[in-house]
Amino acid sequence: MLLNKRLLLSVLVYLSTCSVLSAMHHANRFFPFLERPRPYKIKNFFDFSPSVFYTNATVAFNNSEDKIPIPLLFGEYNIKDVIDSYQQVTENIKNQTFTNPFITIGGAEGNKFIDKTIKYQIQGKVKSAGFALNYEQKLFPPLNKNISLGFFIPFMQVTSQQSFDFKWDYRSNTQESYTGFEPLQEGEKTLINRVRRKTHELIGLTSEDYVEFGAGDLTTYLKYHNEWNYSFLMRSINLDTRFGLIAPMGKKRDIDSPSSVAFMGDSHWGIYPEITTEFELREGRRLGLMLGYLYQFKKTKRLRMPVGNEPFIFSALTGKASVKPGNVFKISPYIVWGSLTDGLSGHLRWTHLRHGMDSITDSRSENEQNSLASNLSAMETFSKWVSNYFTLEAIYDSKESMKNWPLKPKFFVTYDFPFDWFKGRRSIRTQQVSFGVELHF
Repeated sequence: MLLNKRLLLSVLVYLSTCSVLSAMHHANRFFPFLERPRPYKIKNFFDFSPSVFYTNATVAFNNSEDKIPIPLLFGEYNIKDVIDSYQQVTENIKNQTFTNPFITIGGAEGNKFIDKTIKYQIQGKVKSAGFALNYEQKLFPPLNKNISLGFFIPFMQVTSQQSFDFKWDYRSNTQESYTGFEPLQEGEKTLINRVRRKTHELIGLTSEDYVEFGAGDLTTYLKYHNEWNYSFLMRSINLDTRFGLIAPMGKKRDIDSPSSVAFMGDSHWGIYPEITTEFELREGRRLGLMLGYLYQFKKTKRLRMPVGNEPFIFSALTGKASVKPGNVFKISPYIVWGSLTDGLSGHLRWTHLRHGMDSITDSRSENEQNSLASNLSAMETFSKWVSNYFTLEAIYDSKESMKNWPLKPKFFVTYDFPFDWFKGRRSIRTQQVSFGVELHF
């Protein structure tokens, strides 16, 4: 009895000291690559789990937890602000003469729109489809079967699009005005759209559509497993601790494509500790909790940096900036209800992700900064986000259903979705469906 008390105390102390950790594989608000807790199989030499997935997102949550178009997260688009940014760069960085695009495109007709506020409602959608590979192998099976080495990497095609509509057409009040010339005639709308596209071309922006295929970041981790059987009125207590390294193999965000997104960590190395504790109350009935923390390293890279109020993805100013990503915290309680019928079990999980604010420093030369200062506060504010996901999963275990199939496959279907009762802040409302199999060797 004294031994059991000491064991319980040590477990509780260990959990409390690890309660600030996170089980994160990434720090990307667009793609919820959420871990699947899996029962530890002491007899398996290695496990391999391939899966295919599809994600879709058309709206985001703002800081007030209201649904908004995805591009609005970067700031409100006003063509006047974008042209002002182009003018500042042309005159102060390039030392060239600036001519307003409304003059070069519209002549006398465009003159009346110079320095006028013209706001757009930009709609956006981001989709991806691909496959992920997860491999885990015991390191010292003859000596210690509790230490394993694992890898995780996704491959996917990402399609992202933006469409521009005049905000006046979305007005809720008939008295609202964004140019002073409403209602705009079709010819005027055509002229303004031509000027917008020309301005984007002048500052080096490409198409509003983005399609790319590639790998995500490679995650490598070491895991140590502890297990106590028939203790404290439970069938088993399992405790997995993991330390991982994230190598930035994923495609970076293309700063010349406003609709592009980074596949995962956007070229930042990362490290993470994590802990998963699971209590098997009775056979097939398990309660678990994943906790952890992700730290990403500073990197200097080329970015678009706003000079005024323009969204930074549409800014004319480009240059080197030092980015130290905010830390990521995760908590994820879950419940597994096994043996529903003939090898079928269910899984329900809630995941809370919290990404801290990035620290961004202008790394251009002192002369360039004196010529034109950047306004990085909006970029730093954008980098801070919170998301909440619910996960529903159905699992079919061939071994539990008494099937004598090779490699003892376990099939799973997973649906990750942002639950509107627990909304996010500055996060993307992405839904993900996955189908995969666990193979045990």
